[in-house]
Amino acid sequence: MKSIIELAKQAGYQHLPTVRLAYSGFDLKRFADLIRAAALEEAAGVCETNADRWPGTSKVYAAMECAAAIRALKEKT
Repeated sequence: MKSIIELAKQAGYQHLPTVRLAYSGFDLKRFADLIRAAALEEAAGVCETNADRWPGTSKVYAAMECAAAIRALKEKT
């Protein structure tokens, strides 16, 4: 997962000590969306890791469905 600093920079944050955050182009909603997407992706990865532990069983199907459901949440706002 990207670090919080990397996600903040992706959302437009620039460390400019003489400029207020509101004027630096920082988009708080975009930042929150990036953090949410990264957390959901990390959770989906946990499901996939569990699926790899039980190849050929119904647990694999359940874990893959879990991962797909978590990723689908990224599309909702």
